[in-house]
Amino acid sequence: MLILSMHINVAGATTPGWDSWLKSGPDAAQLDIQWDSKTQTPRAIRGPMATVQGNQKISDVVEQLARDFSSLMGLGSDAMSPSTVERWRGQTVYRFNQMLEGIPVEGHQLVIGAKANGDVVSLQNGLVVLQGGLGPRSIRPDQARELAKTGFKKDVMVPSDPVEVVLAHGTVPVRAYRV
Repeated sequence: MLILSMHINVAGATTPGWDSWLKSGPDAAQLDIQWDSKTQTPRAIRGPMATVQGNQKISDVVEQLARDFSSLMGLGSDAMSPSTVERWRGQTVYRFNQMLEGIPVEGHQLVIGAKANGDVVSLQNGLVVLQGGLGPRSIRPDQARELAKTGFKKDVMVPSDPVEVVLAHGTVPVRAYRV
């Protein structure tokens, strides 16, 4: 069972999904939510959002929260890919890369923090809603590597395998390679 509790003036929540998600939970008064009026989504949430119940694993609860949040953003539940798990300031921090058509969206992540007792207590929203799909590739990975070589000094080694990524130009997705 995933328990969500949030406190926000939901007058700015323009979709029924956000309205019900933000109002759910037994103790909404404990949450601090920074609302982004431009995107109409939470930018950051601090406070108890979910608690591990019984024999659940923290990672399962966090991953479900990431899928739910991604769906409410309109990205779909498969738009998040677990990236890293690290300890920071007494919390376990889970990072999820935003994905588009199976390719990571460069620089856009959802970061969720959980305490050792299983309380999910923080969420940082770095996701972007992109308009449209990806166009066809304009160059091959080997061409991207050769182009990248021209920007490096002669004595610098260029990685052999460029990684395909999506760049967000505003809300327009663009294919690129990270070298």
